[in-house]
Amino acid sequence: MFCDSNRKIIDVVAQYRGSVHDSFIYNNCGLRRFLHSAGLPRNSWLLSDKGYPLEHCLLKPFRNPNNDMEERYNIAHRHTRNLIERVFGILKLDWRILHDSGGNLLYKPSKVIKIIICCVMLHNIRKAHNFPEEYNEYDIQDVGNINAEQINDNIEDKKFQKGRSSSPTVSA
Repeated sequence: MFCDSNRKIIDVVAQYRGSVHDSFIYNNCGLRRFLHSAGLPRNSWLLSDKGYPLEHCLLKPFRNPNNDMEERYNIAHRHTRNLIERVFGILKLDWRILHDSGGNLLYKPSKVIKIIICCVMLHNIRKAHNFPEEYNEYDIQDVGNINAEQINDNIEDKKFQKGRSSSPTVSA
């Protein structure tokens, strides 16, 4: 998932398990194809974590900073990139279906993808229309990441249980 500086989500890829490496997802996403054909607007950058490939359109942190300048860059990069972590928190606060406290998404993967995409679309509509946000930064930081791998593992567990038992399972 990528967002802009106003927390509008500009790209989301929801069809892969949480265990799929970020670089694989990025290499197969529409945003990458767009960036390679059209490029970024002038004076714009995309920040990524260490899991993404090094490309002309992505700024990554230094793996092993060699001097103070590289260390300062990494600190600034981390603070700026934290914006996407806040977006994950906002999504989970606004749509509890994405939060662990609401249980896991016990649906088929195709339905989980639709749920995630709908939540992202509603988030962007909310941003576009300047709806008030009813949480503070402490609430956002306390939420953590969306555990897509746990969601997918739960889906796989349900498939396994369904095959081994005659009792009904939750599905959509």
